[in-house]
Amino acid sequence: MRRRALLAASGILVAPMAGCLGTIDGTGSACEPPESSEPTNEPGTGFPSIELLADESDRDHIAVATSILRHFDATGPARIEIVVQNTSDDRQQFTFLDWPPFPADTGFHSDGETGLFLAPEDGYQVNVPDEPADGCWHIADPPATSDVLTTVELDPCETISETYGLYHVTGDTCLKAGEYRFSVADVGAQGNEWGFTVLLE
Repeated sequence: MRRRALLAASGILVAPMAGCLGTIDGTGSACEPPESSEPTNEPGTGFPSIELLADESDRDHIAVATSILRHFDATGPARIEIVVQNTSDDRQQFTFLDWPPFPADTGFHSDGETGLFLAPEDGYQVNVPDEPADGCWHIADPPATSDVLTTVELDPCETISETYGLYHVTGDTCLKAGEYRFSVADVGAQGNEWGFTVLLE
């Protein structure tokens, strides 16, 4: 598994170099699909539980896996992992916007005001707290999503992944229960987007 701390990811543009291509879930591919992880803890007292609801995608030659690594508690924020895999039979070029494989971005609650910030943990420049303030894991001024593109080459079945922390950024209620939507446009494709919903309960 290859981890990259490159300034770039919001969508994915795949540039095929040759050969047959698989499907988004690896169907027809010889690759072992990306594994999902289980949370290492239970939600802390006074903190919400987290659930991930990921979109399906019709893009060929990639598989995407999302996992919850930990829940919110007094010792740390919730963390998730996103993995993108090349399921084709050939080396492929993948272009990401802002930070591969998914951008640092704010997902908004269905109320349109309360937000969660998705903060990459491998070299991303953002000031994150060491402990919760009044029971809240909060970032005051998250940076805007960059429009820089980065191209990564992946061998057949190779993956690129990143771990992300989740932090409250806007709204009067910290870690408000409900759905928070994160989505990205597919770089180079019209009308395509992929994303996931974070459900806090």
